[in-house]
Amino acid sequence: MHKNGHDAASVVRDTIYRATMALDDQKWEDWLDLCDEEFHYRISAFSPEINKDMIYLQGKRKDMETLVRLLPKHNTDHSPLRRHTSVYTVDVADASYLNTIGDAELRAVWTDPDFNSEHRAFYYARVLEIPTPTWQAYDAKFYSVEMPDTIQMKGQERAYTSPIWYTP
Repeated sequence: MHKNGHDAASVVRDTIYRATMALDDQKWEDWLDLCDEEFHYRISAFSPEINKDMIYLQGKRKDMETLVRLLPKHNTDHSPLRRHTSVYTVDVADASYLNTIGDAELRAVWTDPDFNSEHRAFYYARVLEIPTPTWQAYDAKFYSVEMPDTIQMKGQERAYTSPIWYTP
């Protein structure tokens, strides 16, 4: 898979990364510059609660221009508009996945920049694993069977820490 001497997967990952950075920095025009006039965009994510992909946004570039123009008006509390993008591949038929962005171990130290020793507070951490095939996908491959559509074939493990409560 080469295009102009570049690996197509690398080009896609780079474009997604640049798009995410432009959106996080609220550089709407830079993001739109990455959008082709004729391409139809669709942003979806797998929802384990309903066992299917949910469509969050879809349309052509013209639709995106309208959305981008209205977005600041809808963010009335002026909270930061941030998103986290992970580029991954789950091949359900092969019961395999590709992770080029993650690490096997995570360690972090965080300090609350707004901490006030006179106010109550609580903290917890949430960790999301990249999506991977479920054990049903591994069984389907091993036993060469086709699973019904109601069976979840990819999943995303989640972990939450116990909360830390601070009382002055």
